[in-house]
Amino acid sequence: NHHLSYAFKNSENEHRICSESVAPLMAVDLKLAYDPWAFIGPGCSYTSSPVGLFTTHWDVPMITAGAPATAFDGGIYLSITNTGPTHKKLGRFALKICEHFGWQEHVMLMFSDNKADDRPCYFAMEGLYMELKKINISTQDSVFEENKPAINYSQILADIQNNGRVMFVCCSPDVFRKLMIHFW
Repeated sequence: NHHLSYAFKNSENEHRICSESVAPLMAVDLKLAYDPWAFIGPGCSYTSSPVGLFTTHWDVPMITAGAPATAFDGGIYLSITNTGPTHKKLGRFALKICEHFGWQEHVMLMFSDNKADDRPCYFAMEGLYMELKKINISTQDSVFEENKPAINYSQILADIQNNGRVMFVCCSPDVFRKLMIHFW
């Protein structure tokens, strides 16, 4: 007979945002109170980082879909098993597309980076950047902030016209739609 118990701690701050300072405290609390055989979560990159360091030190596996960034691929995060898609795999996919079509230069990585959230587009593009540079594909990046009152679509279009022929874009669907309208 086996008995499985589940203990939960929230790694969000008072604003209900994943917190890299709250998560390790909750992990330590769980470790001291329950001495778990495994950690499930946390579900965000910034919270997975410190918890992953603790679980590696404790030699306790951590299972999460919240560690897609390239930094979680081996290295110091030996205890993490990522169950979700990773940005490295996304980068490999982009690399295969570029190789298939013979695109070696003028690849533009355009993304929104608000620097106040979990920075999903930043980390997604990091995966592309890391993989594309492996075979010396030249890239140019164009970063904008969606939460600014007015996105300067004219500047983004100028960046594309001057620097890009192949585009990889990461932003909200609404901003992407507006970009497509401006392209038209």
